[in-house]
Amino acid sequence: MKKRIVLENRLNEIKKLFAALEDFRKENDLPRTITDDLKLCLEEVVSNIIKYGYKDSGSHKIIIEMELKRDSLLLSITDDAAEFNPLEYPLPDLSRPVEERDTGGLGIHIIRRLMDSIEYKRQDNKNILFLSKNIKNI
Repeated sequence: MKKRIVLENRLNEIKKLFAALEDFRKENDLPRTITDDLKLCLEEVVSNIIKYGYKDSGSHKIIIEMELKRDSLLLSITDDAAEFNPLEYPLPDLSRPVEERDTGGLGIHIIRRLMDSIEYKRQDNKNILFLSKNIKNI
């Protein structure tokens, strides 16, 4: 089953995203641990798009698509924000004390830890981030 969620570029839209994730979990009888991971990852991605991606205060759409395919949960996040490839962003140096670390990058690190694959492309002036999570044996 495939689900499409269209959000406005406002932080309060994350509640709408979480409700849609919960509906998707119930419709597909997925374990809560899966959607907990997705909530964390998607909140990080969507909030960063909203906070840092737009140069104007206009209304923009962020589109999230979710699909179960065999043993994987596939997601895509599409936005028209400034070009940003999170895979090119350096990972934080977790060996350094917190107060000595550069700001940023921790969210991308979390996403890389929780998802099984991450891909990015820029197409038609849009960022498209693909995430997948293996749900076999969960």
